[in-house]
Amino acid sequence: MKLKITFFLILCITILNAQENLNPLPKHLTDYEQKLLDLGLYQPPSSQASSFTDPPDFRTRTIGEWEELQAVVVTWGSFYSVLREIVRYSKEEVEVINVCQDSTAIKSYLTSNGIDFDNLTFIQAPFNTVWVRDYGPNPVYKNDVDSLVLIDWIYNRPRPSDDVIPDVISDYLGVPLYATTKSPNDLVHTGGNFMADGLGMGFSSHLILEENDFTNSFGVSNHSEDDIDSLMSIFMGIDEYPKMESLLYDGINHIDMHMKLLDEQTLLVGEFPEGTSDGPQIEANIQFVLDYFKTYWGTDFRIERIVQPPCGNGNYPPQCSSPYEYRTYTNALFVNKTILVPIYNVDLDEEALARWQELMPGYKIRGIDCTGIINSGGAIHCVTKEIGVNDPLWIAHRELDDLVAEDNVSDYIVEAKIKHRSGIASAELFWTIDTTAGYISLPMSLENIDEDIWVASIPQQTDETQIFYYIQANANSGKSIVRPLPAPSGYFSFTTGDLNSGLIELKNYGISLGNIFPNPANHLTVLEIESENVEEIELVMTDILGEEVAVIFKGQTNSGFNQYTVNLDQFAAGSYFVQLKSKGSVQIMKLIVQ
Repeated sequence: MKLKITFFLILCITILNAQENLNPLPKHLTDYEQKLLDLGLYQPPSSQASSFTDPPDFRTRTIGEWEELQAVVVTWGSFYSVLREIVRYSKEEVEVINVCQDSTAIKSYLTSNGIDFDNLTFIQAPFNTVWVRDYGPNPVYKNDVDSLVLIDWIYNRPRPSDDVIPDVISDYLGVPLYATTKSPNDLVHTGGNFMADGLGMGFSSHLILEENDFTNSFGVSNHSEDDIDSLMSIFMGIDEYPKMESLLYDGINHIDMHMKLLDEQTLLVGEFPEGTSDGPQIEANIQFVLDYFKTYWGTDFRIERIVQPPCGNGNYPPQCSSPYEYRTYTNALFVNKTILVPIYNVDLDEEALARWQELMPGYKIRGIDCTGIINSGGAIHCVTKEIGVNDPLWIAHRELDDLVAEDNVSDYIVEAKIKHRSGIASAELFWTIDTTAGYISLPMSLENIDEDIWVASIPQQTDETQIFYYIQANANSGKSIVRPLPAPSGYFSFTTGDLNSGLIELKNYGISLGNIFPNPANHLTVLEIESENVEEIELVMTDILGEEVAVIFKGQTNSGFNQYTVNLDQFAAGSYFVQLKSKGSVQIMKLIVQ
């Protein structure tokens, strides 16, 4: 009987691999795969001899995705047009590790699309699918910053070749791999359902509870939530672990389809029209996080919003043409100074890219068409896996909050946690109130040795001032790094009061020029106008002398909320003014182009 089951299992896997070759496997389970699991006929492969199945005997820290990377991994299983653009933009920043079954064919494809092989590595190895986010190795650091280590979970799909790709990457990099494949430390988990703040907190949906409890189909130990928390602590250094209710309509219950950690304190959350689709559950989940969890710094998480675009038929899940078509702008990838964002050839794309630019000033925001891949249940984040650098110089920082005028009474204290295995030689704070005029440097001092906290103070400024700043650290080894990584073109910022004084309103009869974001800007910016009625308007840009340099829009604006996207590539760096002219109303707001 045992031989028959073994033969049947081999036959099933053979059919599965043949099926993959004919039709790319989606991110979700196929009906065939589900039956394989339901019948208990799949046993995840054990890790190779090169990996460790006992927990690390040292403290680990899971990196934040915005930290410095050395490489991005992709597996060339399908959706070549998406992978091509990921490679095109990523190779400008890091090594791209291309796992493929025929490197000659992939090289030919890239060459024919104008991509050379600088910063590209090709590894020929078997795998089942393109979804490397879920089965690839997870980068962590020994003792915060000492050295790079990889962690491998049991993949929640009966795709045995996918499940051993972490061994392939570990062998190539020469980096130790620790695997949660042996009882009592066996754990099923997926990369798309996990994000970390770099400071010991992780986020997932309830999927991780379901796939490790007594009903699991993977033959792993029955783990309670406390068991899972313990395993994530000893393998990943995750000590606080919010788990949110799974969404009804996203198909795979992976949090990267509707949220993204932008830094140690900011959650970017996909927003549906009120009361629509998964919107109510997303809002309940975010409220759960705000009610029960704080940042490492003891403050509330900042919640930023970005639209969730409708499906190709104009509806929102579950009224889409495919049950797995879940369009999202949060399924993005940090690649050092570049952020890759999924787009869908719709009008909302420009607004979404501008929103990313507003939130992440100085980063190169690159949109990649994901229309062809999204019906299979994923986008950019799902088909990539980041690898941190071997020698991290770590700066963790909580951006200063905007002040109200009554709180603007003293200097502004900037704190940062800074560590390197060789020690920190010095740290500097750079600040300005005008990025076009350069930055002023201030030395930072080590205030708390135990916590590696460095401090400097920006001198008090007048009310209604926007202050820009960044941090530079210098290790004893000679390595230097800035935070944010694109500084000085990228920066943190805060205001010392209400900046509405930047708006000069001569008269206003039911129409107003609202926010300009991002501002300062270096590629795209969005102008917001709210009107009580249908209005004839003229929206123009002038230089600081008042000379008109561009007509942004002339014609009839709709009643309600309106947005106008402006491409700033043609404008030299400097200060400009945006003028909204309407019947009985002239309004002016300053815009800085970097």
